[in-house]
Amino acid sequence: MIINKDNVNFATQFSNNPHEAYQDFSEQLLISSIRDNEILTVLADYIDMPKTVQYEIKVKHQVNLQLKRLAIGGIHRVDSKGVKR
Repeated sequence: MIINKDNVNFATQFSNNPHEAYQDFSEQLLISSIRDNEILTVLADYIDMPKTVQYEIKVKHQVNLQLKRLAIGGIHRVDSKGVKR
């Protein structure tokens, strides 16, 4: 997923909240990528967020709600520097 930040009005769409934008873009990517017969565990790059942000819970809930089924079984954020291919 490529996002041209010049085409996104972060102030209007996300109230200049980068955490909300990250969550929304994650949801869009997952919804457009998950096949009908898949249930995924998502490993997302760890980004420092305030304790009030519930990224894993909200993304999982919204994707499952949009797809009207269990599509995301769990989301875990990991430090990409610590994960090797």
